[in-house]
Amino acid sequence: MKPGSSGPRIAASAVLALLLASCAAPLRYAKPVDPMAVLPPDAAIYLKLGRGALGDLAPPLLDSVGSAAPSSRYLKSMLGKTETAAVAVFPSSREAGPASPGGLPRFEAVLMGDYPYRSATLALGQDRQWKKDARGRALVSTAQGLGLSFAGRGIVLVASDGGGRPVDDDAGAARGAGSGPADAGRGASIEAAVEALVDRLLVPGASVIPPGLSALCDGDIVIWAPDPFGKLAASLLGGEAAEDIDIPVEGVLLSARRSAESPAGGAASAAGGPASAAFYELTIVFLMRNEEDARTFRPAIRLAWYGLSRSLLPGEAEAASLRFELSGEAVAASGLRVKASSLASALSTVARKAR
Repeated sequence: MKPGSSGPRIAASAVLALLLASCAAPLRYAKPVDPMAVLPPDAAIYLKLGRGALGDLAPPLLDSVGSAAPSSRYLKSMLGKTETAAVAVFPSSREAGPASPGGLPRFEAVLMGDYPYRSATLALGQDRQWKKDARGRALVSTAQGLGLSFAGRGIVLVASDGGGRPVDDDAGAARGAGSGPADAGRGASIEAAVEALVDRLLVPGASVIPPGLSALCDGDIVIWAPDPFGKLAASLLGGEAAEDIDIPVEGVLLSARRSAESPAGGAASAAGGPASAAFYELTIVFLMRNEEDARTFRPAIRLAWYGLSRSLLPGEAEAASLRFELSGEAVAASGLRVKASSLASALSTVARKAR
């Protein structure tokens, strides 16, 4: 080797390291982060899951709605380090093209946990499937159908387009993911979604959940469906059937706390475990426009819940007979104990039909 011949190679390596490290620098955002204030305001349904609920619900949910999607396997590995996940689920847009069988629904998420954000960003930056976006704040993979931003220590922003057929891992890598016009368009859509999440992290707005329900937002599971007899009913029942439901509900909130004991009386792991080993105590609140609507439509709410519970929770006989009471502008019920497996099945049904 000639003297000094290693200099250019060392310089090139240093430049590459600096370029990759530039997208690993943490962003400056206010703490603590309310993940429900980072999510977009126009989703069909929102979920917030704590550590135990993630262990119970995330694996069966991913298996049932997207087991064939490459991104499903990738997300499972990320969720192992996640303490809290907040997710907004959307119906797939027509522009995204036909969804692949077994693909995940379109969603955006805020994950909070113990992530090696710098090393993860550097590793993805050297993977040909992942491309740094134009603003340098996110990485996009059309093969995975995902956009990621490792915003800082303990927080990852995720966006999935939920549309188009995933590129085969080996074939996509062989030809260079994101090389065709369709891939470029798909990548731009994912990039826009994850960049919008970054913008809302830096300048958060109000939580997507109304302030009057904030006391219920510290549960192990929180599910908020704005306009449940509009967007959500159209996805679950079809447009024509949804039009027949005329109940002026602002939204429905489900808040659940994980029990320390299984239905059989055994202990359930606080860190999560098999879905059949735990159960949850539920509070359900239908938020109306005003107290008069709450009084007028309480019988209709009871009937609507009867139909929904029999459809989404068929294995929980007590759910259909839940008693709803007036509470100001809300019609609410509590005390229902439901198996984690039943909740996972219900969420899977909603996610599949929301596509």
